[in-house]
Amino acid sequence: MYRLFGADIDKSPIAALVAGRVYFNINTGLAIIRPFISNMPGVVDFADNFGGEQKRMYNLGMDIPDEDMPDVGFNWLKYILSWPCIIYDFISHRPKKGNDFLVKFGARADKLLALDVESMSTDELARKVARFPQENWRDAGLLYLVTGAPALLLFRKICRDWLGDKDLTMAHQLFSALGGMADIEASLRLWRLAELAHHDKDTETALLSEGTFQQIRERLHNTEFGSRFLTAWDAFMTEHGHHCRGELEMSNPRWAELPDYILGIVRSYLRSIEQANPLDRQQQLTERRQQLTNECRQRLKNPIKRLLFNWSLKRCRKLAVNRENWKNEAVRQVSAIRRMLLVLDERLQQQGILINRDDIFFLKIGEIESVAAGQADFDVKQRIETRRAEYEKNKALTPPPVVVGRFDPNKDTAAQIDSAASVLNGIGASSGVVTGKARVILRTDEDQYVAPGEILVAPFTDPAWTPYFLPAAGVVMDQGGVLSHGAIIAREYGIPAVVNVGIATKIIRTGQTIQVDGNRGIVRIL
Repeated sequence: MYRLFGADIDKSPIAALVAGRVYFNINTGLAIIRPFISNMPGVVDFADNFGGEQKRMYNLGMDIPDEDMPDVGFNWLKYILSWPCIIYDFISHRPKKGNDFLVKFGARADKLLALDVESMSTDELARKVARFPQENWRDAGLLYLVTGAPALLLFRKICRDWLGDKDLTMAHQLFSALGGMADIEASLRLWRLAELAHHDKDTETALLSEGTFQQIRERLHNTEFGSRFLTAWDAFMTEHGHHCRGELEMSNPRWAELPDYILGIVRSYLRSIEQANPLDRQQQLTERRQQLTNECRQRLKNPIKRLLFNWSLKRCRKLAVNRENWKNEAVRQVSAIRRMLLVLDERLQQQGILINRDDIFFLKIGEIESVAAGQADFDVKQRIETRRAEYEKNKALTPPPVVVGRFDPNKDTAAQIDSAASVLNGIGASSGVVTGKARVILRTDEDQYVAPGEILVAPFTDPAWTPYFLPAAGVVMDQGGVLSHGAIIAREYGIPAVVNVGIATKIIRTGQTIQVDGNRGIVRIL
């Protein structure tokens, strides 16, 4: 990625920690792209794809003097001479080859998940964990997504200039019910689990009764239909149990470890199963998308324009699907490594090296081998205690989205919010206008669920949030852009969405009536 811009990745960091959060270094980012652009607004316009406060960052960047720009090793002559390598990179990472990469990437996850972790020695486990990033993510394939980006720019231009779709309302509809995304299938499979239970009164009654899933499982195991349900449940966990809140964070427990949480989702679906059928809705959206696609083709009388429309649309759809599925395979690998870490953690506790169940997550990857071998050149317990204290301190801080200069935790003050605001602005990420009751959920491990017709209001979303989208009438997110997970899922389900609102979860309250205008990127508190 760096090489495409003639930059040296070792010269300046692209990211750093601020109060325990990963922040993008705008100085480095601007230093990388500055030789190629004289007109910043073009970059600012494209920033809607990623959300956050990208526009503000680039506007601030205009004022950064050259002496504050880091040296990224750029040289025009050297860059021009590297063009053959760059051209090779693009050819070898063209989107069509991305399918082969996905198969290879998924095979790595399969191999890790198939390991008999319990029979591996402590040294083997530590070595496998320590080498995980290099062995599995050394060629993580992000360039496949970059080579698909020109199609996105072309598709937007076609929709706006040739089809008159100025606010991209129609463009968003062309991405509904695409299918083929693993995390989408996870929520649909959960709904099918609820439908399966609904076919048998005893099974449905058992699932809706008081008790943990383990207690209910023992009851279901004794009936023929209950056993059939448990087979479907276990198949779901095998295929989708690697998801969780903040799923790239190895310390977060997976769905497979939290059966009671998944039971809560199935229960919420059972309670609303007579009110809505998302499977029927997906079929209707598929038919509408196909019809709209044909209408667009018919409007483009010029065969060259029609050819460009078909090409860019196909590429963009593939880009959306790949973005989700590559992340899914990465998370499967993270889940496998987490399993190894938990076994290591238990063994090191038994040896007295670690004290608490999650201590191992306060070690760095590069420290694990020496700690496991009892050869660490530092006080392990003291280091973990220090890091845990730092972690708890950082949790209490709320650093701003954009840090200018150096963040001072001692002067950390919450941003002023106009609590009386009734109109909130963001980015329209999925077209349509809907009015309904708000359901504010801050964490996916809370005991809250979205009822049919409610509008989900969340700080951000990742695949763990996808089951909440299924019954929702609309979505509002503090963070996110047009290419963020929540935006892609909202378009897939054909529900209006406004993202990058910033303060939605701080102002909107559960039960309030709100209107979500996904066409214009506006949320109104009615």
